[in-house]
Amino acid sequence: MGIERKKIISGNEIDFLVLFNTILDSRWVILRFALGATCLGLIIAFTSPKEYKASCVLIPETMSNQGNLGGSLGGLASLAGIDIGSLSGGSSTINPGLYRSIASGTPFMIDLMGQKFYFKEEQDSLSIESYFRDSYKVGLVSRVFSLPGRLISLIRPRNEDRNDLLIDDDLISISKIESDIIELLKERILVTMDWELGVVTIEVRLQDPLVTAQVTEFTRKYISSVVQDYSQQKSKEQLEYVEEQLQIKINEFSIVQLKLANFRDANRNVSTSKARTEEERLESEYSIAFNVFNQLAQQRETVKLQLNQSKPTFSILEPVRIPVEKSSPRRGLITVSFFIIGIISALVFVLSKNWILENKLIEVK
Repeated sequence: MGIERKKIISGNEIDFLVLFNTILDSRWVILRFALGATCLGLIIAFTSPKEYKASCVLIPETMSNQGNLGGSLGGLASLAGIDIGSLSGGSSTINPGLYRSIASGTPFMIDLMGQKFYFKEEQDSLSIESYFRDSYKVGLVSRVFSLPGRLISLIRPRNEDRNDLLIDDDLISISKIESDIIELLKERILVTMDWELGVVTIEVRLQDPLVTAQVTEFTRKYISSVVQDYSQQKSKEQLEYVEEQLQIKINEFSIVQLKLANFRDANRNVSTSKARTEEERLESEYSIAFNVFNQLAQQRETVKLQLNQSKPTFSILEPVRIPVEKSSPRRGLITVSFFIIGIISALVFVLSKNWILENKLIEVK
């Protein structure tokens, strides 16, 4: 004869009294689960290395070049067969939404890895690459998850050298270790854009508070430099284009001017209608060539001034500060979270076990 057990769920109803008694009867099991999970949480919390977070907030100023090469120059240039429409209008700075791509790009990461900073715990100045190779602390969880990869690397050693066969300067060759460091840096350097407020926030998380602040400042300067170089490059391209067209028009103007002078010298005492018509045609060509040449010369000076005016500025809304308190690990939160996970796991275990026993009793009957 089977043992009578009251069901927790009967039909579509839950008997909370039975549920409470079941949990009460299994309180020691639940307690053991909770204590075990709490101990695991404490181990993870106290073996995880400290990390500090530094940030800064920028307000980028977008410069506009609209109308720089338009107006009267556009009309005269079109008469001369010069198309400068592509150089007028638009913004001279990088879209702020791309700042994150700059900070996560390989060129930035390579420059950052080569930078040296003073690490207090090491009592020495190290490059970011050297620090991550030799001194970077890894938590227990990361060590456990990286163990299979380490075992594989022992069986099949990996080649850490760059590919020396790549001789093209436009190609970037990095080793596997450098690639791993870049991925770690990408996780710890975050650039976000608040489109509503129009501000850019740079956040960096590292294990040394001073280095964290310095890397944040380096990131800010790097982004500013790239944006400014880009803006200056656009103005320089405009200047080169105008100077190229100016040289062409100077040559054309010289030829027309010489033709007109030669014609006048050769027909000084000639007063025929044909001669006057030819002179008027040459004077018209001379006038158009001179006007285009003059306007391009003025525009060259204008673009030279724009080289300084097009340089974007970044107002620092919140400067970089050296962090005083660690941002992680939050040991109390980790411990409480694991305690709750332990209780939930215990409840799932107890209720599942109870449900299995109920089904077995039904089969016996």
